[in-house]
Order: sequence, then C-alpha cells, then structure tokens
Amino acid sequence: MKRISVLLLVICTFMLCPAYSQSAGDGTSEDMRISQNQSGQFSAQEYWKRKHEYLVEKAKLTNEEKDAFFPLYDELNHKKHELNRKVRQQNQAVQKSCNNEEECLKALDLIAETNIRIAKLEKEYLEKFKQVLPASKLLKVQNADDEFNSSILKEMQKSKTQTADSKPQSQQPAA
Repeated sequence: MKRISVLLLVICTFMLCPAYSQSAGDGTSEDMRISQNQSGQFSAQEYWKRKHEYLVEKAKLTNEEKDAFFPLYDELNHKKHELNRKVRQQNQAVQKSCNNEEECLKALDLIAETNIRIAKLEKEYLEKFKQVLPASKLLKVQNADDEFNSSILKEMQKSKTQTADSKPQSQQPAA
C-alpha cells in the first residue's frame, strides 16, 4: 500500500499535463535528474522522457518492445491520472462538506470505489502488457519504475532541502 501511495504521489506531481514521449537513450543515474523549466517547475515532458529512457535501459527493451509497450503504458498512466484527480477532488470536497458522520462515510466510500477502479484498471492493463512483453521484462519494468520514482522523490526532497538551506537566515523559520 505504501508503494502505491508513493507512486500515486509521484504520478500526481508530474502528470500536470499528459506528456507522451517515445524517445529512448542510455538512462544512466545522472540522466534521471529532471530538469526544471524557466519558472523553476519540473517539466512533465522531461519526466516522462527520462522515465521511458530509464525503463528501456533497465528492462533491456528492444525497439519493437518499446514501440508496443509505451503507448499502452502512457495510456494507463493517463487514465490513472484522471482517476487520481477525481480522488483528490473528492478528498477536497470531503474536507469542505462533511457536516455529519453519514456524509463523511459516503465520501469515504466514494474514494474507496475510485481506488478500486484504479486497481482494476492496472489489472486490465497488466493483461495488455503481457501481450507485448514477456513476464520477466514486465517485472524488470515494474522494479525500474519503482526505482525511478524513488529516485525522483529523493531528488525532490534534496532539492527542497537545498532551497531551504540557501535562504537567508532572516527568511528561514525559527526552529
């Protein structure tokens, strides 16, 4: 469950707009760094490009496998993003409109149903993935996906810490 929560956090963070890049490269650890655009925001397009490259390298996907897999992978992530957006909206609505226990229970059930839909969607796409990749490579893709997301979270935390450390003393909150 923790793995799913972390994955959802990363996807929600970086899927501000669906970006579907098909490029592949060597995807080394240094290449995992996600560049920021001019406003200092992370680029969703760059995120997906680097993620594709990393998955290709780690799972050793051929060009044919890559071309068959990534359209499905991106489609799944786009659909999950839409469902996650609904969950976030539902959570916000719950916090604003829960005036009694019954309303809160209904809202929680709605959120749980959306999460179940996400799990069913993942299962549906797993069957599609099995049609284009062998199970051994699918496992490598899943592990690489987790590694990539973990690295991104660490990078974001490090970046946030460095940003806080670089503030002048007068702007830092008192501890």
